[in-house]
Amino acid sequence: IMAECKLIWWRDLESCLPRERPRGASVDDDIMAECIEVEKNPRCKGMVNLNMSRARVFPDVGSDTLFYLAPMDTWAEGSTSDKNQDPRRVYTLDATDSEHSRDEWMDAIQRHIDKADMKRARKSTAKSGISEYWEDDTMDEEQQKALARLTAKIESRRAAQMGSYVPRDAR
Repeated sequence: IMAECKLIWWRDLESCLPRERPRGASVDDDIMAECIEVEKNPRCKGMVNLNMSRARVFPDVGSDTLFYLAPMDTWAEGSTSDKNQDPRRVYTLDATDSEHSRDEWMDAIQRHIDKADMKRARKSTAKSGISEYWEDDTMDEEQQKALARLTAKIESRRAAQMGSYVPRDAR
């Protein structure tokens, strides 16, 4: 299962479903709920949390069903359920008995890798104090007037293209 930027595997389908299902809950809702705190679920066979480590997925060129999931550098502590805690472990995955092809699995995993990378980038930017907003107080009065004239001119042209009435003094 791929959910919440985590690749999770179970012994069988029944293992990933909650033992009790709230009335009206869908199977997908149940699976998502199980995946959120999968690290604490004793029925889970294994997990890679892509939110914690950069990763890459690539095919086995000699097979139509085998592919690999590897860290870009190393797996961060706690990002895998590897009992040996091998920070460089490459996971071999096989789509032979899956209802999805290897390419479908690889595409889904890559989308989650990309999503996790974006989350980490946003967190990193927020922590560093970098902002996309800034003020420039170095403009003198003449530059400010020129900017105001240019802005009015652009707005006038935009309005004219859209067929709106523009007062003469705004031109």
